[in-house]
Amino acid sequence: MSCSKIKKLVTDLGPFGEPPKIPEQNIGLIWTCIYVIMLAGIMGVIILYYSLTKHVVTRTVGTIQQPIDLATYYDLLQNHGNTLSCPCTQLAISYIKIMSINPVFHELCSSFFVSEQWINLTIVFQEALEKLGYHFTSAAFPLLASFCQLARVTVNDSISGFYASNMVSGYIIQPLVFETQSQSYIDFFKESTISSFNRALDLVRTMLNGDQVMLAYGSNFYGTVDTTAASASNATPVTFGSRQFTDPVTNQICYCQLNASCVTTTSVYVYNSVTHNLEIVPFPGFYIGCSMIEASIQSNLYCLYTQSCIDSFRLPFRIYALNSTGSDLSQTNTTIGQLIQALFVEDWNTTKSFEQYYDGCKPTTCFYTEDVYPEPVQDISIAYGLYGGLARLLTCIIPIVWKGGQLLLSTLRRSKTSQQSSTN
Repeated sequence: MSCSKIKKLVTDLGPFGEPPKIPEQNIGLIWTCIYVIMLAGIMGVIILYYSLTKHVVTRTVGTIQQPIDLATYYDLLQNHGNTLSCPCTQLAISYIKIMSINPVFHELCSSFFVSEQWINLTIVFQEALEKLGYHFTSAAFPLLASFCQLARVTVNDSISGFYASNMVSGYIIQPLVFETQSQSYIDFFKESTISSFNRALDLVRTMLNGDQVMLAYGSNFYGTVDTTAASASNATPVTFGSRQFTDPVTNQICYCQLNASCVTTTSVYVYNSVTHNLEIVPFPGFYIGCSMIEASIQSNLYCLYTQSCIDSFRLPFRIYALNSTGSDLSQTNTTIGQLIQALFVEDWNTTKSFEQYYDGCKPTTCFYTEDVYPEPVQDISIAYGLYGGLARLLTCIIPIVWKGGQLLLSTLRRSKTSQQSSTN
């Protein structure tokens, strides 16, 4: 019996009509036709679906013998950046290999005004001066030199500690991520270095101001010794008092025992070689006060940036004013306190090298995934793999479905016959 006869058989059944008698030898042929049709149809649908669906495929590039160079990595990154993964053979890379910090300090710290020659000169002049003002002004330069030296030592020690740290990564991070991550390390280094230095300085200032220590210059407190014969036998011949200054802004009296930050304007004595007299010359920007540290912190470098101000001191040799670089720390109104808070660093001058990072990571292979349509060979492989299981399944199911269908048709036929008998 051919498949066309099977079609005629189904048509002849009508609406549950009497099924024709099928010889036993033809049943196997019918099952074979059904088997071939179902097997071809199911496998066709599966293969069509599989061939039209993209699949994720993992590609491997590079080997231990032929590792990936940086140019190849950039090509892979451009084409497969979202899925590219390159394991590092060296997990920890020292900061000194991939980052550098070369701070540029304020010009003051390398100028003549903090040199040993200038400081010795101010000390010699100090011995010939009478007013307390220049006494403090001369002492401010050794303090500035000490602040510059302390800042350099602090920054250099911190950089050495920073270089001893490592960047740890199991896989190559992309250049933009490397730039952001390394910059965050540098920013944290700068902030922690500056804050640590300023906390230490604030602690020293708090201790000195809180204990109200009498300074060697007698700028905050003074003592008066009673040398009269009557007081010679007394147990306390020294009388102490607190100094006071007139605030240059509010013009109010400020007492050192109440406020260690009291300051006032200062001037210097300059020797006139013509009149052989000492003349008072203003020193704009510099202050004197209860504490040399507090006064210096509130002072600025206006005079040191102004050539005419320096020339007014009539020094026996030529000294040139500082040059303003245009940065925030090189302005004439920038206070020494602001310089100290920035550790006298105008520019940290940091660099980061992804190339050095890549060389330190030393990846040998890279992996990436892509969505591709299967090759015809894969379709054939899938069909071959499905054929065995699907053929066995259909071989078992078709006879069961056939017999079940026959039983269902017989049941429907008997039910229809019973209804007709009852109606008649």
